Amino acid sequence: MPWTNAYKAIGIDAKLAGNNYVGLHVGDPGTNGTNGEQSGENYVRPLVEFNAAGSDGIAENTNAEEYAAAGGDGWGTPTRWSAWTAASGGTMKGDFPITTPGAVAVGIIVRFAVGSLVAKINDPA
Repeated sequence: MPWTNAYKAIGIDAKLAGNNYVGLHVGDPGTNGTNGEQSGENYVRPLVEFNAAGSDGIAENTNAEEYAAAGGDGWGTPTRWSAWTAASGGTMKGDFPITTPGAVAVGIIVRFAVGSLVAKINDPA
């Protein structure tokens, strides 16, 4: 049986409680978030604010966010974003797909518009 949207909203609000620093990953970050996260070369997780999940059980970022221009060899093509308790280190709260992933070459500035980072809890399998 699928979870109700109200239950999903409670879950996502609990997951995103407190500060949320957004990480970018090339592929699945794994259960602790260490797989494929960007590092070095101007990469820092920015602090992002999220609204309370609506009646649809979905929360979205409420501020536009920008990363510094990619350095080194670029950042590949991030396909997932993650919410963390700290700008570096910390604990990963969860990860979610990037709706429209794109390659991040040297000098590219990654920007997320308001509402483009979407967090939701999927129904159990």
